[in-house]
Amino acid sequence: MTCKILMGVVLAIALAAPASASITPTLDAGSPSGTGPLFTWGYSIAVDSSEQLSPTVNSGCNPATPCPVGSFFTLYDIPGLFSAAAPVNWGITLQNTGITPSFVSVADSAALLNITYFYTGPVAEIGPVTVGGFSFQSSSNQIGTIPYAFSAASMDVITGGISGTSGVGNVAGPAPTPEPASFVLIGTGLIGLTLRRKNLKRLS
Repeated sequence: MTCKILMGVVLAIALAAPASASITPTLDAGSPSGTGPLFTWGYSIAVDSSEQLSPTVNSGCNPATPCPVGSFFTLYDIPGLFSAAAPVNWGITLQNTGITPSFVSVADSAALLNITYFYTGPVAEIGPVTVGGFSFQSSSNQIGTIPYAFSAASMDVITGGISGTSGVGNVAGPAPTPEPASFVLIGTGLIGLTLRRKNLKRLS
């Protein structure tokens, strides 16, 4: 009897909590395209089944201005960023201080540009759904990881209303390309190693 009551309480708490939601970006084909000097990085997002892309609901933004009206996601610290493109029903903004959902924290270098893609569709798009066509051009074709954050919307199972949800993660993206000075240091180190090996061979 006690076990049944306990299970009922756990179930009630689970149902009372608003559903979690996520926008998960993925690098298309696992690598950028192009032969340089600019490379195209294409992305798709997966919207999970508990979530909506809302044109009017988000979880708030930090900084508060500018802040998209509805759902959005931000890709942070993109080295060599040149331009960006979005699919139909999405807009774009570029900024040095990334537009970040209010309830999450992301390490963000003011020296590198960020991209925010924001949903502008006429009605909510309910998950599960995959949306492609997000892209940007960068002078880097080296694969590393970049942080992202999202704000979407999900239904509160108690009130039936829609509330903003948010989260963070990491996704494959361009790695910083070494500066010319770094190439000089690397080259000098390789020359030093070669000379050392020759000296060791001569002594042995």
